[in-house]
Amino acid sequence: MSVVLAVALDAELTRALARTEPAWRLHPTDDPEGVDRLVRGERFDLVVVAPSVREPIRVAQRAHSADRTVPVVLLREPGDLEVVRRALQLTPLIGESVHCLPSPHDVGELAAVLREVLSESDARARHEATTSMLDQMLREATPTQRQHLGLILEHLPVGVISLDAELRIRGTNRAAAQLFAGPGADAIGSPVADGFDDPVGVETFLRGASSGTTPAELFAMRHPDGPRHLELIVAPAGAGSDGRGLLLLVQDVTARVLAERARDEAEEVLRFQKQLLEIESEATIDGILVVSPEGRILYSNRRFALMWGIPDDVMAAEGESAALEWVSHSVVDAVGFAARVRYLYEHPDEVDRDEILLRDGRVFDRFSTPLRDPQAGYLGRAWYFRDITQQKQLEANLRRSQERSELLANASAVFASSLDHEAILHRLAELAVAGAADWCAVDLTDADGRIRRLTATHRLPEKRALA
Repeated sequence: MSVVLAVALDAELTRALARTEPAWRLHPTDDPEGVDRLVRGERFDLVVVAPSVREPIRVAQRAHSADRTVPVVLLREPGDLEVVRRALQLTPLIGESVHCLPSPHDVGELAAVLREVLSESDARARHEATTSMLDQMLREATPTQRQHLGLILEHLPVGVISLDAELRIRGTNRAAAQLFAGPGADAIGSPVADGFDDPVGVETFLRGASSGTTPAELFAMRHPDGPRHLELIVAPAGAGSDGRGLLLLVQDVTARVLAERARDEAEEVLRFQKQLLEIESEATIDGILVVSPEGRILYSNRRFALMWGIPDDVMAAEGESAALEWVSHSVVDAVGFAARVRYLYEHPDEVDRDEILLRDGRVFDRFSTPLRDPQAGYLGRAWYFRDITQQKQLEANLRRSQERSELLANASAVFASSLDHEAILHRLAELAVAGAADWCAVDLTDADGRIRRLTATHRLPEKRALA
C-alpha cells in the first residue's frame, strides 16, 4: 500500500482519487506546512502539491530537507508550468525526485500520473539497493565467494559489465554479451559507449557515477535484430581489484519502451478526441449536463448554465441537487419536472424526450439518455437542453395563419351556397367558433334602428345555451 500526502488538494478530487486507487492511503492536508509531518518522522511514498499552493518550491524544499528520496509532484496550471520548472533547476536542497507536471483534467489522468511517478520511484529504489548490494558483495567476498558470485552473475537475466577507469569493457556475463550481439570476448577492451546511438551521452552518464550510485537511464543502441532500448544502472568503484572501475547493469527494456510509446500515442489520440469533443460541446446550441450514478456533475458546458441562468457557485456545488433545485424554480410545473428527473435516475436504461415550459415563456426541448460502457457498465446520465421557443412561436403563427386561410376559404363557400343572408350569417357564426373563436354573436339593425340578435354560439356544445 502506498502512503500519499496530498497538500491542499481539492476535497472532492481527493475522495475521487481514493475511490480510483483503493490501494493508496491518502493523507489530505489543507496547510502547505503539512509537509512538516516528514520532519516529525512520518513516512510517505509520495507527496502531491495542488496547483493552488502559492510557493510550491518551498514545499518541495521542506519535504526534501526531511527525506530527500520521497518523490514530490508539483501540479501546476499551464501558465506557470515552465516558470516553476526553471526555478527548480536553480533551487538548492532539492533532489532529483521532484516532478513539476501539468494539472490533470480529471481524476483518472491524475491517478495515471501519480502511478507512473510511484513506479519510477520504486524502480529507482530497487536499482539502488541492487547496485549497493553487488558493490558490497564484491568488496567483501573471499576468492571462493568471488568464484561463486561469478557463476551467479554469469547466469543472471540482467546484463552485467565490468568497466575500467577508461570505461572500456573488462568483462561481461552471458546476458550482456547477447545484448551487445557477440561473444563477451569480442567486446573486451572496447569502449562500452561505442555501440550506442548517443555515445557521448552514455559516457557522460557513466562519468557521473564517480560521485556515487546514479539513477537508471535509458539509451538506444544499434543491433542486428533492430534498435534496442537499454536501461543502464551504474555502481562505482567496486568492479575491479583496483577499486577504480565501474559495475554496469544493463537490461533490455525495448518491449516496455515500445509499449509506453504506443500508450503515449493512444493517450495523445484520446486527449485530442477529448479536446475536440469539448470544443464541439461548447460550440453547440444545446446545454449539456452529465451526471454520475452518485449524482455528481461530471461535465457541463457553459451553454447549460447560461440557458438556465445558474450562478457559478451553484454549478460548483458538490452534487447536482443544487442545480436541480435552481432549475425547478424556473419551470412552470416544478413538481412534475422534479418527479420525472427522479424517475429517470431510478430507471437508468430509459431514454426520454420532453418539452419543458418555463415561467418566462420560453420552451426547452429536453433529451436524456443513459451513458453505458461495455466493460464499466452504467456511467451516468446525459441531459441535453435546447431552446425551441422561436420554433414553437413560428409553429403557432403558421397554425394560426392556416386556420385563418381555412376560415376564409370556408366563408367564401358559405357565401356562394345561398342567397339567404340570415342563413349565411348563422353558418358564418358556426365557422367562427369552429376555427377561430370561443364565442360568436351576430347582431342586425332593423329598419327602425333597433338592434336584433340574429344568433350567438360557443365552440363547446354545453355552453351554447348560455349564448
